Amino acid sequence: MVPSSSSNSPGLPSLEAPPQGPESAASLSGLRDNYSRGKAGDFLRATIAPGADLSFVSAYFTVHAYQALRDELESARKLRFLFGEPKFIRSIEKEGKQSRQFKLGDDG
Repeated sequence: MVPSSSSNSPGLPSLEAPPQGPESAASLSGLRDNYSRGKAGDFLRATIAPGADLSFVSAYFTVHAYQALRDELESARKLRFLFGEPKFIRSIEKEGKQSRQFKLGDDG
């Protein structure tokens, strides 16, 4: 149990216990992790508006994720991605497996 108190003094924030549960964690940070902080795909489907300007940062976005969100992503006016390098790719390459690269063009 988290103690809570509130302040009646003007200008001072109330010190209340943060909301609990996965929806609360996602709404507090804005981050989605596909586990306790909500599914990124569900969030994007619900919030992408046609004609929106979108910017994403992800080390895990795949061609399969693009296909699953294709209608929403293609309805955007502007779409920017900043790709990171996930740590698991290095471990896959060490196992002798070939890494794959994909290039998305205007035609998908």
